[in-house]
Amino acid sequence: MTKKSTDIQEGTGGLMQDGPPAVKFSPDWPEDKVLNLEAEGLISSLPEEIRPVQLPEQFPRICNRIAELWAEPELAIPFFDDLLIDNRGGRNGFPLMIIMEISKLKEHFVATYAPHKLDVWKINNNLL
Repeated sequence: MTKKSTDIQEGTGGLMQDGPPAVKFSPDWPEDKVLNLEAEGLISSLPEEIRPVQLPEQFPRICNRIAELWAEPELAIPFFDDLLIDNRGGRNGFPLMIIMEISKLKEHFVATYAPHKLDVWKINNNLL
C-alpha cells in the first residue's frame, strides 16, 4: 500500500481548520516508518544545536512532513503549531524531549526562513 498526497483526511475538504492538507497516517505505510531523503537532507543541513535527534527516530513521518512543508511558511508554521498545541482535544501529546525538539525547529524556522518568504496575509487569512 502506497500513500499518495491525495490520501487526505476525509470529511475535512482536504484541509485542517487552519493549516496544510492533513495526510492520513497508517501503520501499513512503510514510508511513514523511515525518514525520506528530503527529511534526511533537511536534518543534516540544520545547525547541530537545532538538529533533532529523537524526533526522527521516534516520529519519522513528522520529520518527513516538516521537510515537505519547509519551503512554505504559510503551511509550515500552522503545522508546527498543530504539533505543539492540541486543538482537537483528547490527544496524548508528545514526550517532553520531542516537544523541545519541535519547538527548537519551529523557532529556528521562524527566525531564519519564514521572514523572507512569509506572506502574512496567507497565514492570517482568518483575520479578514
